[in-house]
Amino acid sequence: AVFQVDYASRQLVAVYQLHVGAINSLAIGAGVAVTGADDRHMRLWPLDFRAYLLEAEYESPVTSVRLSGGGLGIITGCEDGIMGLLDVVSRKYTTLLRSHCGAITSLTVHHERPECCTTSADGSVRIWDISSHQQLYEFDGAAGPGRVPSCAAYSPSSYQLAVGTDGGLLRVFDVATTALLQEHQQHHPRQHSGSICQLVYTHDGSYLLSCGADGTVTVYDVKQDYVPVQTLPARPASHKASSGRGSSQCACIAASTVNQLVAVSQWAAASSSSSSDAAAARVTVVLFDGRTLEKVRCIETSAQNGFTRYGPAVGRPCMYATR
Repeated sequence: AVFQVDYASRQLVAVYQLHVGAINSLAIGAGVAVTGADDRHMRLWPLDFRAYLLEAEYESPVTSVRLSGGGLGIITGCEDGIMGLLDVVSRKYTTLLRSHCGAITSLTVHHERPECCTTSADGSVRIWDISSHQQLYEFDGAAGPGRVPSCAAYSPSSYQLAVGTDGGLLRVFDVATTALLQEHQQHHPRQHSGSICQLVYTHDGSYLLSCGADGTVTVYDVKQDYVPVQTLPARPASHKASSGRGSSQCACIAASTVNQLVAVSQWAAASSSSSSDAAAARVTVVLFDGRTLEKVRCIETSAQNGFTRYGPAVGRPCMYATR
């Protein structure tokens, strides 16, 4: 389901049931939204979510979706490692069969350049040209457990790429030279004890926020060589920390374009495998003030997955979180 939260009142406005499986990724564009889910479907929606405009079915769960070309293109990443590009106008679909040999764990599109980045369970991070469908760069993940890339984010202020791993390691690369600029180990007191689920830069690029499966959000000062400067306690006390995607807890984060709010969405599964306990699994959406980083609201409900992303809405700005 998709949760719609009003910016101004910070109240839950609506909940939309869009898939029969957990929604793994949500992207918001000008007047449209795209979702990818465990039911192996990608769907394009208007922002009232009344009926989908376009649907595509894949051979494996859709793990990541992004809009490109002002919403005229959709890029999808799947659990079987295949990445596809769909032209919305012509409905022409292009599959990159050899994009990865492992599950695609995340996909992100550059805010200006016609390129996108994929991270994969095969240990690699790759940059692709959206127009030519050719691979431009590749960053090999560091060998060893806990170093598989789980997410990535482009800096809005420089041609840099931040990459998080399933072991809580943060690495920052210069894309043009593929040089490693920064690396922060998880033993730092403000670092994560488990997987980094998602990375997001603030709108001006001054801070990088990382959301971990341990229920914390770490704030890095970009101008000070990505030094961790603050930790946001986003995990409710009732949730137990875990150490990876697909375990008892997962988390993701979004920042509004005008730095008004930072939203963190998490879910915690029940300890038992019975159907009644599964139904009692909780999702939490925590809102922080984008300027002071103080917690302003916490929304809890029953769910089995979570994802957050900011985008325009019909009539008023809003934040979307999915389960």
